Amino acid sequence: MIIAPLYLGKFALPAQILIRRYSDRMNEIICATCCGSTQEKRNEKFGYQGAFRHIRKLARGKIVHCEAFPIALVIPEEKRDDSEAFMNTRLTDDNFKGEILEKFKGFIAEVRKS
Repeated sequence: MIIAPLYLGKFALPAQILIRRYSDRMNEIICATCCGSTQEKRNEKFGYQGAFRHIRKLARGKIVHCEAFPIALVIPEEKRDDSEAFMNTRLTDDNFKGEILEKFKGFIAEVRKS
């Protein structure tokens, strides 16, 4: 499993290098990220779907699952358009509940199937 942040719509460079160099030695790869993109913007230039497409190419077919945990899932809905709220929000034990917790539980269930 590789867990890495996204920067400008791509996985952090160390994760890209790791996959490029060592994916041929791995049977299966699962990728996860916590990102500033939102579900609605996942397909835009800096959205996480582009990062997943790129990392899948680097892994040459070894990726079995990718999951994004957008920080918007822990921001109150009325502040989701507030860029300052996005930049200042961190995932913590206190806000790891509701929608993001349910997404995480689904991710764990999917990983266990692999």
